[in-house]
Amino acid sequence: MGNVFVLLALAVGLSADAFAVSVGKGLSAKRADTRAFVFPAAVFGVLQGVMSLIGYFAGAAFLSYIEAYLGIISFAILLAIGLKMLIGGAAALRSGAKRDHDAEKSTEKQITRAIDELNKADAAFSAKEVIPQGVATSIDALAVGVSLLNFPVPIFVAAPVIAAVTFAVCLIGVFFGFKAGKALKAKNGVAEIIGGAMLIAVGIGLLF
Repeated sequence: MGNVFVLLALAVGLSADAFAVSVGKGLSAKRADTRAFVFPAAVFGVLQGVMSLIGYFAGAAFLSYIEAYLGIISFAILLAIGLKMLIGGAAALRSGAKRDHDAEKSTEKQITRAIDELNKADAAFSAKEVIPQGVATSIDALAVGVSLLNFPVPIFVAAPVIAAVTFAVCLIGVFFGFKAGKALKAKNGVAEIIGGAMLIAVGIGLLF
């Protein structure tokens, strides 16, 4: 029984970075749907489990060659995505300020603007955006996989547990971010800036 609690604690600790990124994803969500809530959580969970398996079977010998670079790789990925979000958020803020000073606010323009904002939000939840974030936040699971070589729980039990816990934690993170974004009304550039800053902060943390 004690091994189960140790495994759960390990899985929760391992999902901390993915949770922070999930909060950022929630902040940028425009609506509550499966793509915004379930997809990122599922990707992050699956990648945590897969990385644990890779680390387990690759073993310490292989990992020793790349371990020194894992933090740098994660940082580079999250920095690139975070900067992209910061730039996009800043552009949205400038665009919003320009619109606020524009006397002409036709219904057609409002509809077009709303569609553009929804399209941008949807792009943040595309596979090409979510998967690199998942890879960056799950690289630590490689090292954890190696440590599971001497763990009393079989890897084909441990890896699914890690994946499931990460999924649940990230689902909570996306929901929390979405609710916080609604409460703060941080939906027009501000949310994207906060999310980008969070990604960069997580990346910096992975360097140490």
